[in-house]
Amino acid sequence: MKNFAALLFLLAFLYTTTSSFGQIKGIKPVISAETQMVGNTRALVVGISDYQNEDIPDLRFAHKDAELFAEYLKDGNGGGLDPEKITILLNEEATAGKFISALYGLLEESEEGDNVIIYFSGHGDVESTTISQPGFLLCWDSPKRIYMSGGTFGLAYFQELISSISQKTKSKVIVITDACRAGKLAGSSIGGAQATASHLAKQYNDEIKILSCQPNEYALESESWGGGRGVFSYFFLRGIQGLADNNDDGIITLSEISRYLEDNVTPSTAPHSQIPMVRGNRQTKIAYVNKDVLAKLKAEKSEVALQSISNKAVALSPEYFLDTTRFASYISFNRAIEEGHLLFPYEGSACEIFEEIETYEELSPHLGLMKRNLAAALQDETQQAINRYISGDAEEIKRRWDFDEEYWKYPLQLKKAYELLGESHFYYSALKSRYYYFKGLVRRLEAEQLRSDSLYNLALVLQDSCQLYQTDAVHSINEKGYIYYLTNQYNEAIVEYQKANAFIPSWPLVWTNLSSANNSIDKFEIAINSSKEALKLDSTFYLGYYTLGAAYYSQDSLDQALTYYLEALKYSNQHPNIYTKLGLTYKKLGQHDLSFKYLKKVYNSDSTDLRSLINLAHNSLDRESNQEAKFYFDRAKALHPDAQDSYQGLIEYHYYTEDYVNAHKELLRYVNDYPDDEMAYYLIASINAGQNDRNKALENLDVALSKGFKDLKTLNNDDNLKELLESEEGRILLQKYSLDNK
Repeated sequence: MKNFAALLFLLAFLYTTTSSFGQIKGIKPVISAETQMVGNTRALVVGISDYQNEDIPDLRFAHKDAELFAEYLKDGNGGGLDPEKITILLNEEATAGKFISALYGLLEESEEGDNVIIYFSGHGDVESTTISQPGFLLCWDSPKRIYMSGGTFGLAYFQELISSISQKTKSKVIVITDACRAGKLAGSSIGGAQATASHLAKQYNDEIKILSCQPNEYALESESWGGGRGVFSYFFLRGIQGLADNNDDGIITLSEISRYLEDNVTPSTAPHSQIPMVRGNRQTKIAYVNKDVLAKLKAEKSEVALQSISNKAVALSPEYFLDTTRFASYISFNRAIEEGHLLFPYEGSACEIFEEIETYEELSPHLGLMKRNLAAALQDETQQAINRYISGDAEEIKRRWDFDEEYWKYPLQLKKAYELLGESHFYYSALKSRYYYFKGLVRRLEAEQLRSDSLYNLALVLQDSCQLYQTDAVHSINEKGYIYYLTNQYNEAIVEYQKANAFIPSWPLVWTNLSSANNSIDKFEIAINSSKEALKLDSTFYLGYYTLGAAYYSQDSLDQALTYYLEALKYSNQHPNIYTKLGLTYKKLGQHDLSFKYLKKVYNSDSTDLRSLINLAHNSLDRESNQEAKFYFDRAKALHPDAQDSYQGLIEYHYYTEDYVNAHKELLRYVNDYPDDEMAYYLIASINAGQNDRNKALENLDVALSKGFKDLKTLNNDDNLKELLESEEGRILLQKYSLDNK
């Protein structure tokens, strides 16, 4: 909310067509050299964020904006003013005594043809709304009340001084004030800030004035603009540098900058109302547009996020309310936001309290800002979750793998946020897009747990909806690719990952996803190179090492796989998949004790995980610990009775312990529920052969091969099937499916 408007008025007088000025360093004048004058320019720049009195609410960026404005005035590419002619008073330097002294210094030193710039960013207030007391600018040493006792500068005297400089010295006076804040001030209950702004806006002579908002409004500041600026100053600087040049004639007039500010500041602060004010000749030429600077501005992607505005922007005192219960509700609302109690549980939440206080008539001037703050708070956590994910944060990725319950809340919070702001708000589409993203993410995580194709399909539809509102939502494009990957549609996954990569080639996670998808279709070289690209971007990214290890594992390059899995573990020791892959790699290497060590770590972190139980059961069989294997298989079946893996686990146990009677019985039940599982028919054929039922063995092996079983290595290592496969009937059966068993 802090004014950078001094620049506007400085340039306005440097470029005015009604007077002639000397060329200032760094400024290219619009007017011709024949009409130039040689007047001096002096400036007083005041910015107060940190007030001495603890009862006066501090501001955040008043001192920063004032400091940057002063730097601009001194910069050769800006005002190019002599530093000795700029008085800068920031925070504790901005006492009433120094402010008054500097003002009278301007009066004494100014001469005809000079330019005077007065910039004040801080609090303004009144003690009573009377004609005789138009208000005060509060200096650093202002008291909380009784402003006439000192520490302030009365607006009546301030205006008188401006008029004196303008009339007596014939200087051009530029006044920029940003004193339109609300707070726990003496006049807060009677609209002190508004009354002050109203008097500041009055035009007495031909001086030029600019205010960041209307007298009945409050000006905003936040990290949303320029990393910590006032909304007015953010757009003002962009406008004066060329974006306000509406007719592309290379010149910006006071009218053009006024329109640009209104067109940008007003929608950016909605639903709060903030409309800047400009006082002066609208045809005044403001600036000459530098084409290179303008081209650079246009090339920039302007990202203005929805962030909370400090509650100090609206810190009302008890007397402002009709009764104490209303004040208590107002305080409870602010506290709920600060504590993060936004929507869940609903009782006592900021959303519940807001439904009550939005009916308070006395809060009507503040409801827009309160609504904005609530909406911003509701979306903050979701934005941080996306940011962490894009940065490859290991904990955020693990939250997704674990299906953290917080993800259920995100879509509901975002829905409430975009409903609060309404369709006309500049951030509505972004919130609606993010709503669909998280809703789709929740459905995908749910689908993984339930192995539900319908939920996967719904998740895809929701990501499409996300991208309707934000076509470059790269996190959604990547998510869509991952859904395809989980449903074994690897080529489709690669297409989506490549789209995401085109948007952000510097995102390591997309490179690792490309690695996984290509690895799944045996494009190992591409998989390896993709992982290496991820590691070029971030040598500490554990998924880069993990997917690189997976690519080598798929090629049975087990020593290399082991190297990269262990490297991944250095950078993230909290992810069960790394331990699982290490366990499986050691299993392939025949090092079953080391395999058990890593697989047990997964079990210790979650003793209910199905895949962990099945892997440990297999490891127990490898170590010939049959009772231990049965424990893990039984636990898997008890915890996950409907899971296909649990079913398979008990069958495998019976088979590998040569309990063929129970294995055969369970297999017949299993193929009734899962008729397309080729491995099950192979096992039935093996048992048939072991029981010398040759015809049944051939019949079930035929079914297994017809459904896609092609593992000749497993067939040839099966002692039960050895004689059958060497027979004429066995060779004919293998030839039928183009399998060469030579």
